[in-house]
Amino acid sequence: MGNQGSWSDYGNKFCFNGVKTWRNGWHSSYHQPLDPNFSTYDGNLYGINAVNDDKITEGVDKVVIKASSNSVDNDIYVMFNRRAGPNSGVPEFGDQ
Repeated sequence: MGNQGSWSDYGNKFCFNGVKTWRNGWHSSYHQPLDPNFSTYDGNLYGINAVNDDKITEGVDKVVIKASSNSVDNDIYVMFNRRAGPNSGVPEFGDQ
């Protein structure tokens, strides 16, 4: 899923991305689907660690946004790459 380091439970801490988080249903109550032709998202986007730390409001704040297209292959997933907790070892683009 993006972790090219150790595959053990004690290895590197970077594995979450928008596609896998959405498709696996991880923290699905913090997902926001939208059709970019008809809607926008105006709200807060948090890293996955905010859910673990209980610093996010269910039903209001989001972890993943999925902008749907006419083809599943062209859907766009947006997720904040917070460098903390289970994602603390992310080597690039942390906190973006």
